[in-house]
Amino acid sequence: MAKSVKPVLLIEVTEKRGTGNEGDPARVVVQYWDYNNNLIFESDPTKRD
Repeated sequence: MAKSVKPVLLIEVTEKRGTGNEGDPARVVVQYWDYNNNLIFESDPTKRD
């Protein structure tokens, strides 16, 4: 169970990456940044956790 929940403000950045080659597929990457220029999360469909 969550200990606290609150809304936060983030900056969403969407960019195209990749050359479209087999080793570097073209894709859309989404990043979330806070207002202190810290990367919070990145969603890249070619990367797995």
